[in-house]
Amino acid sequence: MVKSARCPDHVVCTVRTGDISVSDSVQLRSAHSTHSSNLHTTIVGRQSIGADALDAFAELEYLQSLSLARNGLIIVEPSVRVPNRPVQGVQLLKLKHLSLASNRMITVNISGWDMPSLVSLDLSSNDLYMLLDEPSQFRRFGALLNVSYADNDWHCGWLSEAQLVMRERSIVTLSQDSAGRCEREHMKSLNGVCCYDRAFEQELKQDPFEHKWEKLNELRRRYELVQFAYDQVEDNDLNLITKHAHELRGKMTGPVAHQQDVIKSELLRLRHALADESAHLERLENSIERTVHDLGQSIDELHERATRPKPTLDAVHQQTVGDSIKRIRGHIELLRRRVQNYVFETSDRERRLRRYSEQIMQLEDRLRELKHLQQSLSEQVDHVESRVHNAYRIVKESLPPDSEEDFDRIRLYDRGYYRASYRMIG
Repeated sequence: MVKSARCPDHVVCTVRTGDISVSDSVQLRSAHSTHSSNLHTTIVGRQSIGADALDAFAELEYLQSLSLARNGLIIVEPSVRVPNRPVQGVQLLKLKHLSLASNRMITVNISGWDMPSLVSLDLSSNDLYMLLDEPSQFRRFGALLNVSYADNDWHCGWLSEAQLVMRERSIVTLSQDSAGRCEREHMKSLNGVCCYDRAFEQELKQDPFEHKWEKLNELRRRYELVQFAYDQVEDNDLNLITKHAHELRGKMTGPVAHQQDVIKSELLRLRHALADESAHLERLENSIERTVHDLGQSIDELHERATRPKPTLDAVHQQTVGDSIKRIRGHIELLRRRVQNYVFETSDRERRLRRYSEQIMQLEDRLRELKHLQQSLSEQVDHVESRVHNAYRIVKESLPPDSEEDFDRIRLYDRGYYRASYRMIG
């Protein structure tokens, strides 16, 4: 047995692929199947599941045929109902054949069905009174070719509109009600399908669905009781699991913490050892690379020596001449550099001599200027000296002979200048 499909809870699925035929009972929201992407046909076996959501099969992207017949379904929703939220739609893009026959459905809501490839739809042998949509909703299924809807409790007004829409779309009706059913159950016949007329219903003494409503209420009560019991069991199991988990965690805290410390210290030691080994390996790698490089060079040199031709006398002579030419060229280059240095030094010496000559000329000009200045000063001294003599003579002649003031005339010669000192005699 191979788990290759995902079916709703408590459902037996028979799956047909190209080479696979599997009958398995699995949980819908368990692990994915390894073959689920290749499923073509899913037949849900006979169970009493009451309600189903088509989005349970939405993950089977290649699903082409789905049969939920003879499962005691009362309600078929596009998706699971969530409190205080609208019902979401369902996408089964590859689905071609859908069978909901032989269940106990009273109505179906098809407005949330996104099935563009749907070719056939089987709603026969249910308790359907009407669909919770306008009959025009059949136009949503662009590829729909045939519908089976006999053996139901249709409302004549709704059925008439639905048949008009199906006639416009050229949708074929594959089944009709058995002969005598309409008359036996006081129903009308529209194109071979029985239905209840509103005016005729008012003449009935009792509701024709009375026993069905009782069954529906009983099933609903049973479903609520089962759901309540399941919730209680689930809560008790969760509480018990939580309690045991806390107890086990408390017992294992001490040893586990010690073991974690030991593991951490060992891990740290191993990390240090790994770092040391990595550094050692890196050094070895570098050493090996250098050794390989040196060996490669040695091998290349040995190969060059081995493949080099033996020198002849002419080759030796040519090599000697070549070496001599190289030496001569070296000497010539050395001499050329020396000549260039000598020329540079000579030029530099000439530039210095020119600067010295210019400085000498400047000094000579300065010396001539100083000589001219000295001559000018000598002339000024002579002129001043004559004037001093004249002044001395005038002063001497102007003083009386019996003056109390005695005049001492002293003429001193100091560096070419005359000085006169006057002393007052009291």
